[in-house]
Amino acid sequence: MLSEVDIFVTLVRTGSLAKAGKLLGMPPSTLSRRLQAFEKRLGTTLFFRSTKALRCTCEGESLYALCKDSVDQLNIALASMKKERVELIGKVRIQLPSSFVDCSESHSILDLLDTYPGIRLELLINDQEPDLILEGIDLLIHVGELKNTACVTKKLFDTELGLFAAPSYLDRTVRPDTADRLVEHEVLHDSSQKDCLMHNQNGPPVQVRHHERLLTRSSMMLLQATLSGMGVGLLPMRLAQRHLESGALIRVLPELSMAGRPVYVSYLSSRSLSACARAVLDKTLALALPLQREATQSAPSSNH
Repeated sequence: MLSEVDIFVTLVRTGSLAKAGKLLGMPPSTLSRRLQAFEKRLGTTLFFRSTKALRCTCEGESLYALCKDSVDQLNIALASMKKERVELIGKVRIQLPSSFVDCSESHSILDLLDTYPGIRLELLINDQEPDLILEGIDLLIHVGELKNTACVTKKLFDTELGLFAAPSYLDRTVRPDTADRLVEHEVLHDSSQKDCLMHNQNGPPVQVRHHERLLTRSSMMLLQATLSGMGVGLLPMRLAQRHLESGALIRVLPELSMAGRPVYVSYLSSRSLSACARAVLDKTLALALPLQREATQSAPSSNH
């Protein structure tokens, strides 16, 4: 929104409400009202008015001399920022976890191509912690904390886990209809999560027994094992959503949930980021804000 100072400077330079209105894209009547309000706030008259033109009073000339350079510098800076955004050209190398391939977050990453047409994204899919310098990675999106604590790390969003099973698995077993029946099933879950204590909306927390025949930290491997009917999968909600909607997975005991490992973005340092990488980082953080709010709203209560 244009400030009164912007309007004032434009009026001085054009000498006319009609001409200033064309430049600023505002009706002359609106400019006149805002000018009057500005003069009232200052307690002085800035222009002599006639039916055809505006001419500065002494106070108006003094104010113009004080603020014209500042307004010009600000407009130049804003134009430069806009031009830089439009003309960002370069490559940004991003490593993503495999779980991003099959959920909505991948679409958010690809939306960056529309936002910055001059930026080329090189996406690497890997769940292992890389050497950012040796591998030339600008931004690392990862699940859980890094061993390398020298990186700058920002949380994108928390994750929530739920229990899911394929129809083929439920057809050949007794479907758990209460939390205490879950002990009859082996649950596929991240082997790094030794203590799987699930929040229970209907009672005390529930301890989940691990599937000893499959040890993995890969969410995608757990998803595939669950889809193939190996057992009940403890999966990130966002990863299971598409398969839940298609009927390939069924939610088991929806009253049970568990906080998963947060998702972060890391990079070497602010100084090491190119303008392109900085733009992608800022956009990624902005896209994550709704997910942060969603995770906060759905966080289970600790009253039980």
